[in-house]
Amino acid sequence: MESRTRTASESHSEYYLGIESDCESVARYVEFSDDHRKVYSHYFSHMLTTAGAEFESVSKAIAVAANKPEPKMIFEIRNLYIPIESYLKSCSLRLLKGDITITPFCDWEIGTSPIWWKAYNDIKHSRHTNAKSGSMFNALQALGALFFANLVLADTEHGYGIHFKYSHRTRLFYLNPFENEPNWRHGPDSVRPLHFLSVGELEVNKRMRELIGLKPTE
Repeated sequence: MESRTRTASESHSEYYLGIESDCESVARYVEFSDDHRKVYSHYFSHMLTTAGAEFESVSKAIAVAANKPEPKMIFEIRNLYIPIESYLKSCSLRLLKGDITITPFCDWEIGTSPIWWKAYNDIKHSRHTNAKSGSMFNALQALGALFFANLVLADTEHGYGIHFKYSHRTRLFYLNPFENEPNWRHGPDSVRPLHFLSVGELEVNKRMRELIGLKPTE
């Protein structure tokens, strides 16, 4: 039986799903609600630092797949996403467990870092004095950012289709449709990512139900 080397997107997607699975278990004890945004704990600190570090790693993988220089700093990572500026800023994820909507990049201007990234660095460099930065909301924002980055990586590597459909199942997030059709390229041979979002609300709902393992609606 021949073996094959897994792609970067497959490897990172598998790692993401492990973090997501751990996050799901916490929902049995702490409701993912706006009322609990500021709840902090060692677990949420761990989730924040794990998702933050992996977001950086996935972003570097995107750079490799797109034949771009490897980003070293958060500002360079931000520049990597400039081709999808409007979709980055409008990225909205609804939690399937709870009543929170995640917008991990809405405050990420060029030359700055998002709030959850600042919290990630607070925890990474001084966990004891910055314990409150390890909040539920910061952790979920970081995980949402990681989920989106994995989608971009998969489409940068493969284009839309089966690789996206079967490599990025999620039981935690619903990616809200963008207002306009995505139209960006990382290079002359790249394809448009997140292509399924251009087909309309019903089709998006159908495919997202497939992603989370539910039967499609009629």
